[in-house]
Amino acid sequence: MLPTHLVRPPAPKHHHPVGVAFGGPDRRALLITGSLPGDIGIAGLPMAGKTLLAHRQERNGT
Repeated sequence: MLPTHLVRPPAPKHHHPVGVAFGGPDRRALLITGSLPGDIGIAGLPMAGKTLLAHRQERNGT
């Protein structure tokens, strides 16, 4: 799958992302943690992100 969006940091100091996750009730918020303490960015996306495998509900009773 090819990238579809580019998220730029609001300031030059935010240039070392260390983790990303989708959040919000509709998973359209991209949460980005940085290498600096307390450095968290949020970017709104036009489409929902995928649910992590560990967060998916069990199917077919397995």
